Amino acid sequence: MPSTRPSKQGTLKREKPEIRFEGSVEETPFTLFLLLLALRFAATIIPFLGGAYLITDYVWPILKELEITIQLMEFPVWLGFLFTRAILVLTTLVWLFISYDIWRSIQLVGEWERRNVYRLGRYNVCLKKGLRFKFPLLESWGRPIDLRVRVVRWKTNRAVSSDDYSINPEMAIHYSASQEEPWRTETEVQDFDQFVLTSAESSMPTIASEFTLKGIQSTEAKLRLKEECQAKIGTLGSIESLALTDTGIEPETQTALNARATLQAQAKGLKEAAQLEEEIADYFVKAAQKYHDAGYSQAPVGLIAEKLRIMAFVQASTGGEGKSTWVIPSPEGLFRSIDNSRVDDLLRSLTEAANRSSKKEED
Repeated sequence: MPSTRPSKQGTLKREKPEIRFEGSVEETPFTLFLLLLALRFAATIIPFLGGAYLITDYVWPILKELEITIQLMEFPVWLGFLFTRAILVLTTLVWLFISYDIWRSIQLVGEWERRNVYRLGRYNVCLKKGLRFKFPLLESWGRPIDLRVRVVRWKTNRAVSSDDYSINPEMAIHYSASQEEPWRTETEVQDFDQFVLTSAESSMPTIASEFTLKGIQSTEAKLRLKEECQAKIGTLGSIESLALTDTGIEPETQTALNARATLQAQAKGLKEAAQLEEEIADYFVKAAQKYHDAGYSQAPVGLIAEKLRIMAFVQASTGGEGKSTWVIPSPEGLFRSIDNSRVDDLLRSLTEAANRSSKKEED
């Protein structure tokens, strides 16, 4: 159950969780309450007065004669006095008990509850709503059986998930007593609420072993947990819903999970950065190839791409507007202008080729 504390004997004592009921209960009308009191008074007054009359007019005189007889038999005076007074007290207690039991024999059973009646300790009948009666002395009332849906939240025992994580989950359950056979919740189990919660708690390790830590709160896990608990309580009650509200991961396990999540995030970030760098490198290689094909540089394509990458990095770092000054080592000739002699030679060769083609056309 939710918590344990050591008892005086050193053993663990469990505290029962709080049980709430869904749905409101209307208060008993005052007129109906007066009617109940009137019926109880009418049923009790005659036995009460009759018992008082018997004690004062019959039992007491007989006890006085008995006391005198004991004295005539040469017993101590105090013995006769104590013996007769003890019988008088016992008779009075029996009279009061009978009067009280007659008073309680009339009960008002609400719309949302049922009451069992036991005859000489044996189950007799389950009474429904309304004014109900039982035979005094021969029959007794059971506890009120509430038919409303009950809501309980509590922390269960530890369980181990299928991926070997230790958890101490917190559960929430909605359940109710059997609507068709409500008397069984009192005749077949000592404590119906404790029986249901224990069944749910014992179902948790079985279900936890079937799911991972991530899937223990899934819809499928909730359905399996509900089915397992319903199978254990049978037709004594109905499980409306049963699920985990918190897995209750141990601190050591939480630390390990956080560390693993950090490593996974770092690995994912490095992988994405590597993919992005590969795409950028492809663009610079294509650009460097164009520079090389156009004759702007005779250096290897890879070296040209490297220079372009460095220039792009410097431009991105300074905002492209010279807002910052960077001093970095660079390969010789990285920031030199294009060789003008090579450009002139290229233009001269293009001009000569154009002149030759024009002369051919004239001829």
